[in-house]
Amino acid sequence: MGIFESHLLLLDPVGNCPQANRRTNSHPSTFSSSCSSVNSSDHTLQKRKRVIMWPREDGGYFVKDNWQPWVHVERLFEERQYRILLLLPNGLPEWYKKEGIKMKIDKKKRTVSLVGESQEEDTRYKDVWLRFQNDFPIPEDCDMEKISYDDAGKFIRIQMPIIPNKTQS
Repeated sequence: MGIFESHLLLLDPVGNCPQANRRTNSHPSTFSSSCSSVNSSDHTLQKRKRVIMWPREDGGYFVKDNWQPWVHVERLFEERQYRILLLLPNGLPEWYKKEGIKMKIDKKKRTVSLVGESQEEDTRYKDVWLRFQNDFPIPEDCDMEKISYDDAGKFIRIQMPIIPNKTQS
């Protein structure tokens, strides 16, 4: 088990940490001090049935957010592109800001990821960040250099142009 996996922390619905007494390796940092009942002011953490936390590179902890946008993937033959729409019927949740949402392209795995991060302020835990991530495979006939992303309020659009055939003019 890697060092990243050993830092995962699961809280049950009342905020108790069933893993507090279990050590997965001899890494010096433990979560026993941060495993206690969730304060009633922790509105965002209290909405979730199970919370997973892991350390951030810049300090603090990520909390996996259960909120996910609705996703629609389509191939547009006439426009020669694939389009992924992430639908936000009520707009982006108030705890995410537009500048906290980024698109990442992994050329080796041929995936495009939409990642949202937001620092949680209404919590008794210090330096906690909410995070969601959606990963999508990039089709073989897409031009990875021309993948674009835009935010139009009620939806986020990722466009993946298809490489034109060399025989076409």
